[in-house]
Amino acid sequence: MLDLIGVGADERFATFAGREEHRSEMDETVAAWIGARTSADVLALFDEAEAAIAPVYTMADLVADPHVRDRGVLVEVDGVLMQAPVARMSRTPGVVRHAGRPLGADTDEILAELGLSPPGGGPEA
Repeated sequence: MLDLIGVGADERFATFAGREEHRSEMDETVAAWIGARTSADVLALFDEAEAAIAPVYTMADLVADPHVRDRGVLVEVDGVLMQAPVARMSRTPGVVRHAGRPLGADTDEILAELGLSPPGGGPEA
């Protein structure tokens, strides 16, 4: 990775201790190198160099990622997209049976327990 970003010959970064001691300079150098390229270019160049890197995803990126889809990381249940069970056991596979109660399903009951009126007025208003 140091050769990739052009600092492979820099003595400050030759050892772990040196990189730790010059951490700020290393961070600035890496940030400047990455900032001058597109995300796709950075990922491809790191991949070619066999150096570890991963993008920081938005939720839209996560949902669109082919690997995430192929692994079944997300599941849609009752029209709600959510994380699938993490454990993948062949004889006892996990399953999400329902999405849970809808938002606000218990609001009136909880407000009544607190002695408050339901939103918009109602029998308690």
